[in-house]
Amino acid sequence: YVYIVFALVSLMQSFWISPVVQRRFGVFTVATVGTIMQGFFTPLGFAFTEGLWPCLFFLALGNSGFAFRNAANGPLTALFCDASNRGAVFAQVQMFTNFGRMVGPVVAGHLAELDAVTLPWYFAGSCCMLSALMLPVLRRGTAPGTRERRTISGFTDLLEGEVVFDETGTPEDYQRVGEFVGRVLQERNYPWVSHQQAVLEMLDRLLPRLRSSGSDQVEDLELLATHAEHLQHEFSRPGGHRQRGFFA
Repeated sequence: YVYIVFALVSLMQSFWISPVVQRRFGVFTVATVGTIMQGFFTPLGFAFTEGLWPCLFFLALGNSGFAFRNAANGPLTALFCDASNRGAVFAQVQMFTNFGRMVGPVVAGHLAELDAVTLPWYFAGSCCMLSALMLPVLRRGTAPGTRERRTISGFTDLLEGEVVFDETGTPEDYQRVGEFVGRVLQERNYPWVSHQQAVLEMLDRLLPRLRSSGSDQVEDLELLATHAEHLQHEFSRPGGHRQRGFFA
């Protein structure tokens, strides 16, 4: 019953908690901490703790670490492949994972002949710690510009902790953006010449100020993109809502 509960909690954590934590702290950080938690607390609960409730407490922490690491496996693997080799890379990862699942119990079984209580868990914890030590090495090996980046409506987020400074465009940049905005307004039937001030005020209301932190700005852009998609759907729906009074 305990393992059934742990499995259900891990499943819920992988679906609802892990993605939020990954966006906040980064995939590599979450995977590293989760692996360390699993490698430390699981052996501590099984081999070095007396009493039922302390054992369950440490096993719960170890299982939580496993859920964090397991949810990060896919995003981590995706950093090292593209559309041309994604199938081969994921197949290799699965092959070595299955190899470890096959070899690990055999080695632990031989160690159990020497010490059935502690040696197998020393071995399991050491493997987890070795995996955690390899993650920073892998992080340095990712290609520049591909680490923990996500595309949101054409934008990519900065690395965790970086600050987005205000950008100052050249006169050519202003001219190019202005021409594009004017062309879009013209094509979409906005009276941007005769009611120019009203159109500018509307654009000012539609584009809120973004936060300066890289990860926070991505969240703002995700929210803005979702709102824009919903707004586009409402305006394209037959008989949908049309808000009046922009140009009154």
